[in-house]
Amino acid sequence: MKRAKSICRHTNCSALIPAPGYCEQHKQDKGERFKGLAKAPGSRAFYGSHAWRKTAAAYRQDNPLCDEHKRRGLIVKGDLVDHIIERGVLESEGLDPLDWQYLRTLCHSCHNKKLGERQRKIERRY
Repeated sequence: MKRAKSICRHTNCSALIPAPGYCEQHKQDKGERFKGLAKAPGSRAFYGSHAWRKTAAAYRQDNPLCDEHKRRGLIVKGDLVDHIIERGVLESEGLDPLDWQYLRTLCHSCHNKKLGERQRKIERRY
């Protein structure tokens, strides 16, 4: 039995594709869009480490609300722990990226907003 075709997941694209995902054009666009946001070398090892997972879980338990929303007087559950200063910068300065003073809790929406702003800064440089 043949599987029904899916519509490309890209906004306003109606291309039909054999499996869920993106059409060929938008697969390429998606890769280009996030090119400058490639994780720093060693990120996978750091964020997958026992020390980070333990630190992030403890921090999130003590700080369960999104810091950005809390700053605006809103109560929104935080989903992840984020570095206020990029981890690579902390490490290059000889600072401990597991130190709670460099961490904050964010919801996915605020984290994605932060990544979008970082991407725009990267694009302005070129």
